[in-house]
This record gives sequence, C-alpha cells and structure tokens, in this order.
Amino acid sequence: MNYLILFVKGLIIGIGKVIPGVSGSILAISLNVYEKAIDAICNLFSNFRNSFTFLFFLGLGIIISIIFGSKIMLIFLSKYFFITFSIIIGLIIGTIPKYINNIGDFEYKKIFYFIIPFMCIFFFSVFKINLSVSVSSITYFIIGLIEAITTIIPGVSSTAIYMSLNIYNLFLNVISNPFNSHFLLFLIGLAIGVLITSKIINFLFKKYKTETHMVILSFLISTIIVLIKNIFLVKEFNFIFFLIFLVVGFVISHLLNK
Repeated sequence: MNYLILFVKGLIIGIGKVIPGVSGSILAISLNVYEKAIDAICNLFSNFRNSFTFLFFLGLGIIISIIFGSKIMLIFLSKYFFITFSIIIGLIIGTIPKYINNIGDFEYKKIFYFIIPFMCIFFFSVFKINLSVSVSSITYFIIGLIEAITTIIPGVSSTAIYMSLNIYNLFLNVISNPFNSHFLLFLIGLAIGVLITSKIINFLFKKYKTETHMVILSFLISTIIVLIKNIFLVKEFNFIFFLIFLVVGFVISHLLNK
C-alpha cells in the first residue's frame, strides 16, 4: 500500500477520535485498513518490518490528526457541521457493499449477530446514561483501557463513554499534560487494552469470520442511522446538499480504496 495513502487514511481516522459520536474504527473499516491494522498489531514481533511500517504511517497520520486536527475540526464543526457530517456519512456508506459481500450466503440463524449490536448502539444513542466514578490513580489507567477498547471495537465512541462516566474533562486533562505520572498510567492502560482487544478481534476474524463481519455491518448501519438522525436536527439541513456531500464522501472512500 502506498505510504502516502496510508498516512492520509490515518489523518481521516484521527478525525473519528476528535468528533464526538464518531468512531475511529468505523472510519478505519470504511478505508479498508481495519483488519490489516489488527493483523499488524497481533503480528508485530513475528513480522516486525511489514507490521511496524504499516502501523507507523497509519499511526503517524492518526496522531497528527488528533494533535493538530482538533482545532481545525472545531472550526469545521462550528461553521460547517452539516457538510462535515454529510461527507463522513458518505465515507461510511462507501464500505457497506464490501461487508455485505464478506458475509456471503445469508443464514437466518445468524441474524442475532446483526440485531443485538444494532439495538445496543441505538439504545445508547437514544437514552443518555450518566454515571459517576470516583477519581484515583487507577482511574487514569481505566481511561487508557477505555480509549484502547473503543478505538478497536467498531461503532463505539470513547467520547460518549467518557461523558456518560463524567470523566471527559479528566481525559482531556491527562492527554494535554503528557509529562506526569497520570499520563504514564494512561499509556499503560492504552497499551494493555490495545494488545488484549486486538488479540480477541483477530481471533474472532479467524474463527468466526462471517459472524464478526455481521456484527461489524450492524455497527456500520447503526452508526449511519445515528449520524443521519443527528444531521436531520441541524437548522441548515438541506436534502439536496446532503445527498451531494454524501456522494463526495462516498467517492473519497472509493478512491482511497482502489
């Protein structure tokens, strides 16, 4: 894969870590790098050169997007929210045909692999659940775990979970102050979470590929519905322009996945 293309894909995936309600892993799936990234993480030491190179360029794009893209995205979200979300919806829709093909022959007995994840995402998007956690040193480790798990599992937004647990500001504080012990605990939780979750996902792809693709397809479609629901509430919503920008996102997804 062209390293520049891989870097650009990382930039786009990083957007998912900045925009509340958007999952970076969903964008990774849309850009056809999700399974490759999981495989690279799991085989980092057995196939170090290829895995490291892949993760380096993809990760570099994600990191730069998160560091420098947050301010840019704040501008886009405040001034061009409608356009930004329309293009993102198009990006996600662009990957639907691939995952339908991955499922292969449909079996009714496996429909629950689609229905249950769909209902979970829809439930959490409609009913806002707010909890509180007591803050201690272990909290920063847990924040790292949450960040890792939500980065790898499709359709789950870390921002939404942080807000539900009332620790979103804590998360912002820890990543903005990298030179303290709290940030170290965050990194440890992040590293452990990435390794464990990647191993689990990789196992599922190998042993239960059809079922796993059905779950991912469920996450993709439920994410699209939630995003469309949110964009319909925007005052400047215009159906014609929505379709135009959606097609733009769809074309970008197609071009990046040639």
